[in-house]
Amino acid sequence: MSNPMSYVPYAIAAADGSVNGHSARALVAAGVTLLQRCAPLVRALADSAPASLLLPSAAFVTALGASEGHALLVLDPRDALYRLKETLATHETRVVFTLAEFAAQVPVETICVLLDRVPQIAVVRLSAADIRDVDLGSHVGLAIEGESEVPGSNETVLEWYEHGEIQRASHHEVMSGSTGGWAGELIRHLIATPTHGQAPSEKD
Repeated sequence: MSNPMSYVPYAIAAADGSVNGHSARALVAAGVTLLQRCAPLVRALADSAPASLLLPSAAFVTALGASEGHALLVLDPRDALYRLKETLATHETRVVFTLAEFAAQVPVETICVLLDRVPQIAVVRLSAADIRDVDLGSHVGLAIEGESEVPGSNETVLEWYEHGEIQRASHHEVMSGSTGGWAGELIRHLIATPTHGQAPSEKD
């Protein structure tokens, strides 16, 4: 079995830094718990990679934890809204992780997961008529053990647009500092920070 530390979400959880005052370990665990408690979301992710419409934040860490092993398409709400529907259709994306302030931009046929209240609660909009609060529990987070300083996996973990072109980065590339845009920078900060170190955020 692969070392869990070769995958970005588990490496973040093991380092146990923090963002916006929340333990990164608890934020990753919240994403895993969301999958355990929302079967329709898991079914949608079975054949579709998710997207995030988020700024650097605690919610982004939970989105990584809930990506079910897929590459996360990172869309910047500051420049992606005008072409969001087209972008989601191009990538055949059925799930978007976002916040309430951006939810109206997500097409109604796309599952919209609101992460404003992580790590306690997520709101899942399965359709206009089916909106559910999902209790993510009062867990303290994942307990991760494994050899440290291992190379990251070569599987793709992030996708994003740069100058109109899609870019991709593996777990290894993000963790080693090779690439990854702002998402990669946030991840590397969280992996490197000591316990309860404060990660940078647009909300700070």
